[in-house]
Amino acid sequence: LFGVDDQYLYPHDMCRGEYSSTCTARQNLGSKPIVVAGGKLNVQAGRGSGTCASWTRLVAKVSETELKVDPAFAGCVKPGDSIMITSDSSKWWDSIGRTVTSVDAATGILAVDVTITRSLPGLDGPGEPELAVEVAVMSRSVILQAQEDNVEAPHIGGHLIVYHTPGVSQAISGARFVNFGQSGILGRYPIHFHMSENSPSVVSDNVIIQSNQRCIVIHNTNGVTVENNVAHDTSGHCYVTETGIEENNVFANNLGAKTRKLKFWNGQSDSPGFRGKHIVSTFWVRNMKNEFYGNVAAGSESAGWWFEMKDVKKSMLSTSPVSSFRDNVAHSSKLNGMTTYKPGWKPAEPAVFDNIRIYKNNGESGLKFHITSSLTIQNSLFADNKVSIRYGVWNGGVTVKDSKIIGLSNDNKLRNGWSCPAASSGVYASYNNYPHKTIPKAITLDNVIMERFTCGSRTIRPYFDGRQDARGMGNPIQASVTMTDSVGTAGPAFGCGSKEKYVFLEDVGGGLSPASMGSDPGFFLRNSGYMKAFLPPDACQPLPYGGTWSSGTRCNAFCKNVCLRYFHISSGIPSATKLVL
Repeated sequence: LFGVDDQYLYPHDMCRGEYSSTCTARQNLGSKPIVVAGGKLNVQAGRGSGTCASWTRLVAKVSETELKVDPAFAGCVKPGDSIMITSDSSKWWDSIGRTVTSVDAATGILAVDVTITRSLPGLDGPGEPELAVEVAVMSRSVILQAQEDNVEAPHIGGHLIVYHTPGVSQAISGARFVNFGQSGILGRYPIHFHMSENSPSVVSDNVIIQSNQRCIVIHNTNGVTVENNVAHDTSGHCYVTETGIEENNVFANNLGAKTRKLKFWNGQSDSPGFRGKHIVSTFWVRNMKNEFYGNVAAGSESAGWWFEMKDVKKSMLSTSPVSSFRDNVAHSSKLNGMTTYKPGWKPAEPAVFDNIRIYKNNGESGLKFHITSSLTIQNSLFADNKVSIRYGVWNGGVTVKDSKIIGLSNDNKLRNGWSCPAASSGVYASYNNYPHKTIPKAITLDNVIMERFTCGSRTIRPYFDGRQDARGMGNPIQASVTMTDSVGTAGPAFGCGSKEKYVFLEDVGGGLSPASMGSDPGFFLRNSGYMKAFLPPDACQPLPYGGTWSSGTRCNAFCKNVCLRYFHISSGIPSATKLVL
């Protein structure tokens, strides 16, 4: 359809029954649409009658033409199937495509047509099994492919929309969508649920490739299950809750790889130049009243996950008995693995992210917080990120607990032969949260292992954030950390400038304390008389790293078995010649 008058569509909820002959609310759904408007779409082509996983994690690369996967997964693969292997590095675009030539379902061995010369991380090593690449089957028996029939506008593909159709159970399973989506035209996506209220529908086991705009979009619709899908080489935000009022949808075990920036302006945040930036995310989350588990963002030109909340105070769907955000992964993103920038997230009820893995994001950070509070990250792994956790000003308190942050992974060390980490910092946290009205809360590290920080990298690097003034700090960073297989100079340290005048960091468990001070708890602080004025004279020792002043005195000190607290006093007096405390 091309949108001329006699091809306009009548949305059933506005033009049915007695109004059908006189309805004027005709809707133009543009060119190349597949439209469900009041009816039911039933595509049931899932492999193995819907029992086969679309993707798995590599067990091992056996040879240059043989890959080992789980035998159950191999049993669903056929000779002639195309497969995609996700990036094994920090390069967002570095996926591999091959064709399967034979399958041994008993052993899980897949033979491929073209050699794979580089080594690949698998569950069997040589490094951490958590960093194994994903392997996806890209072939399907049902193919929906839009023609490239306009040389001047090759970005105009097909689009499938479930339009104003509440209460109908749609099924879209086992199809391959090629050249769908229309870049720069809002509402034109490969799979799109549009204002369908409660829709008990399932979108599963599909493959979306070469999309011109987005992948699977849920717009003002609740109750849809999106599971076991694969998206590769797509443009714009991929898996989407579009306006932020979508609730009770489930995104489970979906894979997105090689997510490109959108080419044309559509008015939303993946548009070129939106708010002076050009950002794209594999998972664009606008409301946490949905469930996300087992999903992987495996290579984005910007972010793997972007939590761009419509209502920054809305809580997540659940935290108990399990978190509604669990077992999700972000790796190989060009900018950030996950980010709450911007506008941030301050849920009314405490939120929990459980068992997330963020690694090989070497542009800005693994996890970037912005105006975020009341969030706990637990049982999680960070590795090979330029900065694993970035925590700037205006945040209101985030806790990372029972987790591990790795500067140099065994994967990069043993498989790639690296001797120094890509990481500059494990945690990069602003200290100058000056309290104008309330005391902002710093990041808290509770039972966190910091592993293999060497070659000038730091476990925790406090920094001055130029977006805020230098008059003071909020409450201090609190760290209960165990530092393993790292050099002694990888501990925290402040700069030597005037901006670091009143700063300190609490080492709660003594895991960061210099070797010469034993393993006693204490505080890292500026090595100055005014910071040590109330402390016993023998409690502090200058740090052998972190810089010196022109006098030769070290800028930083560690003071063991002491207690420091920051408090802010505001008189409320507009002017006074003398104020005595």
